[in-house]
Amino acid sequence: MHLSRRNLCSLLFLALVSSSTWAEAAFVTGTIGFNADSTTANTGAVNTATSFTFLSGTPLAPAQMTVANGTGSFAAVPAGTDVMSTTLQFTSSPFITLTLNTNSFTATAINVDVNTPLSNFRTIVASGTITSSVNAFDPTPARFIFQLSQAGGPGTTISYSGTLGAVGVPEPSGVALLSLGLAPVGVLAWRRRKLA
Repeated sequence: MHLSRRNLCSLLFLALVSSSTWAEAAFVTGTIGFNADSTTANTGAVNTATSFTFLSGTPLAPAQMTVANGTGSFAAVPAGTDVMSTTLQFTSSPFITLTLNTNSFTATAINVDVNTPLSNFRTIVASGTITSSVNAFDPTPARFIFQLSQAGGPGTTISYSGTLGAVGVPEPSGVALLSLGLAPVGVLAWRRRKLA
């Protein structure tokens, strides 16, 4: 099958136009900070624990964590909003699941990327997905950062803070523009191969 230069350019243009008219995905943006009044480690020590349990609020209305602040899609979530949490553990995926008490956002960590225990401090970085049951957001890649500190040593209180952030996802129109920019390179390679 022989394609003329004009037909090839027409096909390339149609492919680019059709790829740029995909429905624009609505991804979650921004970050949300959260903390817990108390955290317990299964071994009593922050540096040897394989799981952590969080508790905030009153004994009559416990919530595992509360929202400290939010930006982007999380900006409308008021500080003090309850965040329900599974235990943070390192043995199997999902490693932790966070749900705002309004069920507007659920975040699940499926990979632990960094788990650095020091004598009285531990940093955990995990990646996963944010989904929304209320808003029209598509599942969005997420990054979790947990920092746990036990200043008094094993058996003492563990302080905790965490951040959940949406990881940027390329827009389909951006991919189409990149394709449009690379199209002349493809045409030149095709012409050189044809002339050779």
